[in-house]
Parts: sequence; structure tokens; C-alpha cells
Amino acid sequence: MVDAYRMVSGEKIQEVLFLLQKDAERVVSGRTFWRPAMYREIKAASRTNTIARRHAASWDQFVDEVKDEYNVKVDYMKRNAKPFYRALVSLKKDIVSTYHDIKADAVQMYNNNEFRMKDINSWVQNAKEWTG
Repeated sequence: MVDAYRMVSGEKIQEVLFLLQKDAERVVSGRTFWRPAMYREIKAASRTNTIARRHAASWDQFVDEVKDEYNVKVDYMKRNAKPFYRALVSLKKDIVSTYHDIKADAVQMYNNNEFRMKDINSWVQNAKEWTG
């Protein structure tokens, strides 16, 4: 028997196991096993499902990290969007207020016939009627 192995953290891991034997009829036979310890490792892992659990835990951890990062980014955007939103609301109020002021001034100018607005309006109405 020939055994090739390596030591990892004080543990012997077999890489190749070569068996050569002679039986009673003087026939020599041999067998070679590549990484015979691998079979035990796989069998132990499948018996306890550590591979599945390890991958499931990794996936859960990945999902949690993505969720956490998403929530952090959304909260950041909400916090930073509030001043911008307030500025837009203020701008809208200013625009609406300015519109109402201009409308009131225009109505007053029309009623007072300033800049001959009533005359211009009647000319435009008459032109519409004449043209059709």
C-alpha cells in the first residue's frame, strides 16, 4: 500500500491511495484511489446538509444585505428630496400668486380701458365676425 497525503491544520488528507496485493494463486492485483478522503467529506456533508445550509445562509445574507442597502438609499433620497419638494411647492405658490395678481391687474386694466384694451378686444371680436 502506498499512501500520498498532505497535512492541513494538523489533519491528514489523502490524495492518492495505491494498493497492490498478491492472492493465494500468486496473482497480483492493484487498485488506485484518487482523493479517497473526498468520498468521506462529501458523504459527511450530504448527511448533515451543511452544503445546502451554507448556501441557504449565504443567499439569505445576500438578500438581507441588498434589502438593507436599498432601504438606506431610499431613506437617503427621502431625506434629501424633502427640501427640494418644499422649494417646488413654494415655487408653485409663487407662480399661482403671480398669475392671480396678473389676472387681477388685467381685469382692472380692461375695466378702466387702459391702453385701450376694451377697444382692442372689440376690434378683435369684430375682425373674427367679419372674417368668418
